[in-house]
Amino acid sequence: MNRLILIGLLFGVISCNNQPSKSPQYAPQKPSIDTTDNTGPGISDIVEEFRDSVQKESILDSSIIVGRDTISVRVKMEVIHGSDFLIPNKYLQEVQLDSFRAWNMRSTVEVFINSIPKSKIEIEKDDFAPLLDNSLRKYGILMYPEVDKIDKSGVAIDYSISIPFTDVGIGVVAKVENGIVSYTADQNNPE
Repeated sequence: MNRLILIGLLFGVISCNNQPSKSPQYAPQKPSIDTTDNTGPGISDIVEEFRDSVQKESILDSSIIVGRDTISVRVKMEVIHGSDFLIPNKYLQEVQLDSFRAWNMRSTVEVFINSIPKSKIEIEKDDFAPLLDNSLRKYGILMYPEVDKIDKSGVAIDYSISIPFTDVGIGVVAKVENGIVSYTADQNNPE
């Protein structure tokens, strides 16, 4: 969620800094973004934080108690090594990058009841392929897991599949119910 806020801040910085200059201009100039502003993170800071955050393994743990049972879910996000690809400039003009090297991500979801493993599945962007347009198939990244539902029949994990530094993306859900996995668009958060 913090990354979404940082990306939102990025667009805020861009829109604030694209105000026309009050001094006369004699030739068209490309708008510039002042990344030295000390009021918040600059573009290079946001890019570096994003790069660092996706390269680190992250783990999300959630548990609930239902009757006498404790149901726990562990979601691990990690880079799929060797899956790097370049996002082209047409998606990165707002952040003034010629290209950006990104990586596909894998999410491992484990469900436990009373500490006993019940299921373990791996989820990747390609599992949602029928829901994705061509740009998201090529340049989208599976990001930002959030446990939406936990009960005795299963779990639902919300994700975003988005092109970094853009508003191009879709909310998706992986549901694990009674050992069966289904992949759908998130009707509550289509992005």
